[in-house]
Amino acid sequence: MALEGRGVSRRFADRPTSRWYRHDYADAEQEAWAQKIRASRAKEAWAYFNNDFQGRAFRNAQTLRRLLS
Repeated sequence: MALEGRGVSRRFADRPTSRWYRHDYADAEQEAWAQKIRASRAKEAWAYFNNDFQGRAFRNAQTLRRLLS
């Protein structure tokens, strides 16, 4: 996670054990990141999911957004 001004950014790339662009982040993994983002006290957060196989990036982004709201 990178601190950028008043916000943070995180690129969610594939895990080493998964095939390219296929990792589906579990809720527990995303909850851990949501806690880190909240702990940073950033005013804004940008998350880029690069796991686009079968629409996982979109679903994972929706989950992280829900966890942060």
